Amino acid sequence: MQQNNNHIKEQDNQELLEEIQDLELQILDMFEVAFYFAGIKDEYLQDALEYYMKIIESQDDSIEYTPQIIIANILQVKEKNPKWFIKK
Repeated sequence: MQQNNNHIKEQDNQELLEEIQDLELQILDMFEVAFYFAGIKDEYLQDALEYYMKIIESQDDSIEYTPQIIIANILQVKEKNPKWFIKK
């Protein structure tokens, strides 16, 4: 019985891990869309995503992660790396 319970927990953990991975991919897709609308050049998308991650990692963990913070972070990427974006 114990072995069966461990197998069920292992299976549940694997399913949760797969769900988390799916959510990570969906979030990445959403950031790609956000950068698209911010005017990113295709060849700089990966650079912008990596720079965005550096910004997040440098921020205080106590800051609430809101849409306004996401917008400010994207604008920061754009301000620091203007060549990555299409000029309007």
